[in-house]
Amino acid sequence: METICDEDLYIHHFFFGAPGSLNDLNVLDISPLSSDVCARVWPPSCPFSINGRPRIIPYYLVDGIYPKYPFFVAPYPIPVTSVEQAFNRLQEAVRKDVERLYAVMTARFHVALRPARAFYMANIATTARAVAIMHNMITVT
Repeated sequence: METICDEDLYIHHFFFGAPGSLNDLNVLDISPLSSDVCARVWPPSCPFSINGRPRIIPYYLVDGIYPKYPFFVAPYPIPVTSVEQAFNRLQEAVRKDVERLYAVMTARFHVALRPARAFYMANIATTARAVAIMHNMITVT
């Protein structure tokens, strides 16, 4: 699964593939989000600045195995300075929001624990989308 959520656990992007058959990089290759960002279709124009430098593409926090795209921010593999160590700690804290999202979704919707019971891929994908939609409906209210 490829998921983008905010600190309030609202899901902004959810992409689901066949469980167990894809690793992170294969999901990235077939992800509609990464192809839209590379084609500059997504996100809509929302310029912002960081440290006085203008930006138009939001950052996505990833593991160290992802390729070096301008919109991916990965931790330092071996943080040497105190600034790099602080950056890694902050990124780890923010990345825990996605882990917390999955914990909340599986606690609320027990079907998310074993979606393969549906047996057919179409049913599994429908179940995953339904859980994400219902989670957002609960989160907004």
